[in-house]
Amino acid sequence: MNTRQWTILVASLTLLVSGLVGGVIAQGQLAARPTSVAVVDLQRVFAASDMRSQLEASINQKREAVQEQAEQRRQSLTALRNELDLFEPGSANHRQRIEQIQEANYEAENWLKWEQGKLQFEGARLIKSLYADAVDAIEDVAMQNGIDVVLFRDNDLQERFETPQQATAQVQLRKIIWASDDVDITDAVINRMNLNFKAR
Repeated sequence: MNTRQWTILVASLTLLVSGLVGGVIAQGQLAARPTSVAVVDLQRVFAASDMRSQLEASINQKREAVQEQAEQRRQSLTALRNELDLFEPGSANHRQRIEQIQEANYEAENWLKWEQGKLQFEGARLIKSLYADAVDAIEDVAMQNGIDVVLFRDNDLQERFETPQQATAQVQLRKIIWASDDVDITDAVINRMNLNFKAR
């Protein structure tokens, strides 16, 4: 076999292999299953969560207890200040009472900051727990219905904006431009999430 014949043979085999590979890839692409996509309105999910209602009630109870104790501390401070007039200015008792007022005021302010920080932490933990439970419910619904991807559904844009910059920012923050109600699984997720919570 001369060089020319050998070159023709190699070229023919290359074309044949390329055609076979291309055909296999094309068949694989045609056989691929379409991706199923759904959307969820997480704000609606959070608002309708039974767990949120229970945890918020617990946080509100703690907040009311903090407010009640803070009021008691304020009343104690007011009583100390009123008693200050009973002592002669500059006397040892007067100076001692001023120190008591300053100490009580400092303690009350720091105690209130600490308790408010604890309440904020509880609120943050509530959001994290809600999100984790929502994700579990979304996964359950998606798996049961053959859904591959679940996206965050944005609420409608506000009707009024104070500035063009605010309107632009709202538009840029949107994750989905449009989605049919047929792919909205929010109600199913709410039902699943509350069922999961009751089953605990």
